[in-house]
Amino acid sequence: MFDLRQLRYFITVAETGNVGRAAELLHISQSPLSRQIMQLEQQLGITLFERARQRVHLNPEGRAFLTEARALLAHARRLEELGRNLASGTVGRLAIGYVEGAVHAGLVARMLRQFRRDRPEFHLQLKGQRSAAQIEALRERSLDLGLVYTPPSADDPDIAALLIMREPLVLAMPESDPLAENRGDTAAATGRTHLDHGGAPA
Repeated sequence: MFDLRQLRYFITVAETGNVGRAAELLHISQSPLSRQIMQLEQQLGITLFERARQRVHLNPEGRAFLTEARALLAHARRLEELGRNLASGTVGRLAIGYVEGAVHAGLVARMLRQFRRDRPEFHLQLKGQRSAAQIEALRERSLDLGLVYTPPSADDPDIAALLIMREPLVLAMPESDPLAENRGDTAAATGRTHLDHGGAPA
């Protein structure tokens, strides 16, 4: 059975694409790092990288494994943090992502006030991110909730989405613009903000 250290090594090599550079970041020698990656591949019974001189590239199996490895490491870090929180008397942590529009609309401030009133024992961690980055973080279980513009598809197996707000968008232009003559024909646009949450507890 592989350990979390091997996963961390694998992720670093995958992200850098270079064993030497990864070894520098991990503060270990290149040879032990290469051996750990090979041991991981042997334990899994698959090859994760395509190797070519100084560079390594993930193959399809490696890309699939990388997604799950990141999720597992994120979950392990959260378990460790949960232990520290329990020891300090704090029940847990809730990681919340948000887009800039959620701040301007007052959603973030209202949510924080209500949550801290109802669950003061929780530690809240806020991350300003674009919608796509939040969706990926939800899949990796590094976010618990996300306030996004663009939700995943309705049949997404991992993430559920709930519409919580519609924002009217107004088209503004100079009076001299030719389009200004067609005010009655200009369609109103509507933006959407969603509250997304992981389909399974992180």
